[in-house]
Amino acid sequence: MTFGEKLSKLRKESNYTQEQFAEILGVSRQSVSKWESDIAYPETDKLIRISELFDCSMDYLLKESEDVDRSKEKDKKWDDSYYRIPKERKSKKMLWGMPL
Repeated sequence: MTFGEKLSKLRKESNYTQEQFAEILGVSRQSVSKWESDIAYPETDKLIRISELFDCSMDYLLKESEDVDRSKEKDKKWDDSYYRIPKERKSKKMLWGMPL
C-alpha cells in the first residue's frame, strides 16, 4: 500500500472530504489530491500533523511494506530487547596492538 492509498483510506475512515482535510492542514485541496495520487509528498511538518491527526506512526504512513493494522499498533508494547544495546564485537584481527 502506498502513502497516497493509506492517506486516502485514513481520511475516508475519518469522514473528511479532501477539502476539509486540506483546511485542517492549511494546504490546498489540490495538494491533498496530489498526495493521495502519489504525485507529491507533504512537507515534514505536515507529515507529523497527519500522523498525530490519525494516531498512526510515520513508519505506517511512509513505508510501503507497513500494512500493519493500526489498532494493533496502539496496543503494541516494546519488549526489553528493543531497548538493549548490542554487545560490542571485538575483532580478533589486530593492527598495532588495537582490534579492528
